[in-house]
Amino acid sequence: MAPSLLDLLHSILVWKGLWDWFIKMFGDDSASTIIPMCFASSVLIILTLSVINGLIPVSKQNYCLVLPITWIPETLLAVTGAEMIDLKTFPDFKARFQWLFSLGLALSSTVDVLITAMMMLTLR
Repeated sequence: MAPSLLDLLHSILVWKGLWDWFIKMFGDDSASTIIPMCFASSVLIILTLSVINGLIPVSKQNYCLVLPITWIPETLLAVTGAEMIDLKTFPDFKARFQWLFSLGLALSSTVDVLITAMMMLTLR
């Protein structure tokens, strides 16, 4: 799928989630804890966008370099998005998956190191 179509889909999902949150749920105090499905779905698109727009062109279309780098965060985002859709509220997500946030920070640092190494290999 072209980057512009993924970007458009991501924008539509975010706007739909904002509409649900601020317009449809207006005045409902319990709505502040609800995770709109559109937000959870848009989380799954973000990494795909960054890979298509950033890593693949820099790697000169070398998927052997890109796939190992993207596998780690893609798996984490898939688990996060699926659990957000399943649990439906932020407090439930925080209570059950606080470790997931810490793991995400650690894996993000690992991915940054892998991207730096890939750039050093391809740009030397």
